[in-house]
Parts: sequence; C-alpha cells; structure tokens
Amino acid sequence: VEKKWLDSTLRFSFSTETTKEQLTYTLEQLKENVYKDLMLQAESNYYMGGGAEILAQIIENSEITIDPDALEEMMHGMETSYRSQAEMFGFAYEDFLLYFYGMDASQLETYAEEILKQEMVMKEIARLENLKITDEQKDLMAKMNGFADAADMMGKLGEDGSESVFEVAAANFYLLENSVLAETEE
Repeated sequence: VEKKWLDSTLRFSFSTETTKEQLTYTLEQLKENVYKDLMLQAESNYYMGGGAEILAQIIENSEITIDPDALEEMMHGMETSYRSQAEMFGFAYEDFLLYFYGMDASQLETYAEEILKQEMVMKEIARLENLKITDEQKDLMAKMNGFADAADMMGKLGEDGSESVFEVAAANFYLLENSVLAETEE
C-alpha cells in the first residue's frame, strides 16, 4: 500500500493462534469506529443542512454589498485550491469542478460571491451576539472538516484560518440552537 493511503488502511493479521476473543474484540472495535463515523456524519449533515437553510433565509432577506477586492481574493484562493485538489486527484481542473462542485469555471465568481455573503453574515452575527465557540464545538468542527481535532486543524490551517472557521461555526451553532420552526401561509 502506498504511504499516503496507510491512515485509511485496515489491516488484519491472522495466525493459527488467533483466538475467538481477539476476533470478537476486533469486530467490536470496528463496530465502534463505524458508529462514531456515522454519528459524526449525521451531526455534520444536521449542521450543514440546517445551518445552510437558515443562512439562505437570512441572506435572501438582507442587502449585502461585497467588496470587489475581497471577491477577487476569494476567487483566486478558490481557484488555487481547486487546481491543487484537481492535480492531487488526477483530474483536469474543469472536470474536477464539474464532478465535485457541479459547476464550470464560469460559475466560480457566483459561487465565490455566495461564500463571501455567507461568511459576512455569519461573522456579523458572531460579532453582534458576542459569540465564542466552545472547545468541544471547535473539535467537532475540526472533525467535520477532516482533521483529528482543533489543534490538528490549527496546525495545518494556521491560527488565523482556523479562527475564521471557528467564528463562522459559532454563529452557525447559535442559529441552529436558537431558530424556531414556523408555519408559513400558503
């Protein structure tokens, strides 16, 4: 197995001396790991889906002005990141955008605008409500983003990048915890 795949490789070693207890223990550990992964995925789905729905409503009912320089910077960062990911996975850039994001390069500006609007709204909510994310929420966000924990995320993204993600997450947790489902008139 290539070194880059070792973290996601499951290896078993059996011998004539492997006991039933050892096999049972191994299966129980696998079940526990699968359960943890499924629970994290469920939390992530709730967080992303519920938060996105609420955020879409806020943006729809708000007037937001985007700084052209910030948009240019966002687009450049996204393109750089997507090109790097495409190369890493062996895709042509346009194919990567289509397969993983359902868009082509001409739609990147619109996507970047939406991301900026979301960040602006979430950061403003965090500022107005004086929100601070808990250490537990930081670890959860890090895990949802593929990191071992918040310390791992900060080590790889840097403190500024991570804090920006955590600030947005604090607002999202706040919205999810304080939103009220209301019936709409038809």
